[in-house]
Amino acid sequence: IVTPTSDNMDQPWSQDATNIGTWGARNFEGRGVGVLVEWQNKGFHSFGWLSPIHLPQERNIRSSLHGGDIYVHCNDIKEPRLGGIFTFVLYNDRQGFGAQDCEARSVIRFAIPTTSMSSLRLPAGEERPAKSHLRQSLFYPQMEEQGITLRRYLWEDSLQILELWGHPEAIITAADDLNLLQTEVEVLL
Repeated sequence: IVTPTSDNMDQPWSQDATNIGTWGARNFEGRGVGVLVEWQNKGFHSFGWLSPIHLPQERNIRSSLHGGDIYVHCNDIKEPRLGGIFTFVLYNDRQGFGAQDCEARSVIRFAIPTTSMSSLRLPAGEERPAKSHLRQSLFYPQMEEQGITLRRYLWEDSLQILELWGHPEAIITAADDLNLLQTEVEVLL
């Protein structure tokens, strides 16, 4: 075990899922996805918590520590924005799960008349992975294969709100696949 010092604080962690990195942390292969649900702005010591939406290959890595949320330090996330969706490399150490190399996803929101929802081609599987923080949201994990987070709000209204999070090109492709571009819809940027 290496003790953190000013000389080794910037040492990169391995991306190998079987490797034990600096300070006894184990990194998982692949990128996770989560929503930033808390941020403590304390200068260099700022940190926050991501509520996981999608985790790397190993499905049984959810933790009861910290309510299942994932720690993120200010060095590992640029421009933290509450409610923003980020991809990250997941690691596990003695204190629980953490996120590093966080990247923000872009978002496009679509407002669709409730009466037009049946014309959409939504994936079959729906999940509520972040129930404690996002009570009024459904997610479609199948979309993560395309690098897209699809969020549907469960508000009872004449309009339904869908969010597509990802790279702009992937969002447009996904919107077309879901039939959002051929439906009566308003795009909210």
